[in-house]
Amino acid sequence: MINTTHINRKIKQNPAKRHGAAGSNPTAGTND
Repeated sequence: MINTTHINRKIKQNPAKRHGAAGSNPTAGTND
């Protein structure tokens, strides 16, 4: 199960790596 708190923290640190972020590489956010 994905730890959403960890994901949210990563999003705040690396907005470009957000899952499904418009205009970004969709695979970037999967490199946890």
